[in-house]
Amino acid sequence: MSDPIVIDHDTLQRLSNLWSQRQHDAEDRQKPFTWDDGAHGNLGIAWVTKLGVDGYQLGKEMSDGIEGIRSNLADRIKKFGDHAYELHWGLDNLMRNSEACEHFNQMTADGFNAAFPQAGG
Repeated sequence: MSDPIVIDHDTLQRLSNLWSQRQHDAEDRQKPFTWDDGAHGNLGIAWVTKLGVDGYQLGKEMSDGIEGIRSNLADRIKKFGDHAYELHWGLDNLMRNSEACEHFNQMTADGFNAAFPQAGG
């Protein structure tokens, strides 16, 4: 039998730390490849490559292939970093919100009704 799924504060904190680290790892791996200037093989802009002389179809196809790889790689790195940030932020937000309302876990039904206003009243 498999282990039960446990979602508690420690688990959420561990996952938040993991995704925070992965976000930083993605940022660190992007540093050698600048995104804004033309230095260091900028992944953020198209690379101008020319293989062979004008009209050399194989050279053009290879250049287009290299550009496709660059474009896909840049897109995947950016999306990974964005998703890692969003997941880290979401987990932190979930923990903050759950801590803010944790005292409600011990409420009785009468206590719940007393804490929240009733409609029409």
